[in-house]
Amino acid sequence: LLAAFPRIVSRAAATAALCALGHDHIVGLSPLRLARLFVVEKCALGPGVVVLLVDGLGRSPALKLPQLRALRKAGADVTIQAAYPSKSRPAYITLLTGTPPALHGGRNNRTPGGHGLDTILARARDAGMTTACVGDRLGWFAELAEGGCDVARTTETDGDFVRAADDALASDAKVVFLHWLGVDWSGHAHGGASGQYGAAARDADALVKMIVERARGRVVAVVADHGHAAHGGHGGDEPEVVQVPLVLSGP
Repeated sequence: LLAAFPRIVSRAAATAALCALGHDHIVGLSPLRLARLFVVEKCALGPGVVVLLVDGLGRSPALKLPQLRALRKAGADVTIQAAYPSKSRPAYITLLTGTPPALHGGRNNRTPGGHGLDTILARARDAGMTTACVGDRLGWFAELAEGGCDVARTTETDGDFVRAADDALASDAKVVFLHWLGVDWSGHAHGGASGQYGAAARDADALVKMIVERARGRVVAVVADHGHAAHGGHGGDEPEVVQVPLVLSGP
């Protein structure tokens, strides 16, 4: 995940995050080498890893969330900068493959089909691990995983998402990807400075609490693809849009 964005704001924080997962000399390695270290070679994963992608959650709003703050204190916290253009589909490909849009070719949310690149989920499956993906109202993430999800579910309501996430966490999946859209939808509808956006962020924070309680020893990673401008929307390079959190914690 650290390799998935073109620039890490704090190099020292990146090193600390990697140390928290058991390696202290791998900053600067290629994305797929990092994937091999953390997934294929089971580097410090123990029972596995859960990744919660909170779509649309910027760095500053994330700092106000109590459950995420507790996770941050228990683990490692990195500010990362999303690639330009700060659109979701290009960011999903970057997160899955470790390649920036300039290399993978995704430029907007209308780009059809897949990308044909290796993914961290494919690496996990090749290593004999079970993978599970749950999407909130949108199947883009599982689609772009290009068959890397052994179990892929797309839900239509908040309650269905929580139940599907709970099922995935209760399973024997070594790698679990959860994609939550509520924050992004609120940002588009009401703006990143709105009370509705803040409420949606708190809903995401409640998800963090649930995931930590049900992680069953897995490493927990919370990351975002982009934030939102005060008036709503994303795609540019404004700090509130491109600076996003990556919080890691686990045994």
